[in-house]
Amino acid sequence: MEIDLDFFELRFAHFLSENHPDIIAEKGDQTKEFIQKKANEAYYIYEEKIKEGTHADAAIECADTSLKEGLIFSKFNFIENILEEYFPLFFKKSLSGNKINDEIIKLINYCKDVFIKYDTTDQYVYSADLETEIIGTLTEIIKE
Repeated sequence: MEIDLDFFELRFAHFLSENHPDIIAEKGDQTKEFIQKKANEAYYIYEEKIKEGTHADAAIECADTSLKEGLIFSKFNFIENILEEYFPLFFKKSLSGNKINDEIIKLINYCKDVFIKYDTTDQYVYSADLETEIIGTLTEIIKE
């Protein structure tokens, strides 16, 4: 398998679409440039690791770490998991099909003041307080 820049662009685009549709929506027209920049950084790391004699799989792993830096915690996934667990009827009825991403993004924006209070960087450690506050905030707008 030949690894090139496109490999990392596709890999990162997939990661964003699965875990951070909110960032895609926020970046809008700049999404492609964001993906290309991160992919370039990852590809450079990959090439350097290969030149050092690192096995290809390990080099890809190092490059992936670079791609995901700053994006380990996903507000999107966090909200989605809370909706599935605590608001299953809302999740099943209201968030079907293509609407799900748009609705969760709206809920993330609604919860932004809560997220600001907590460290949701790559060093995030599960916080029952964050979960409780998000559940409370979502309860205000979701009536099952």
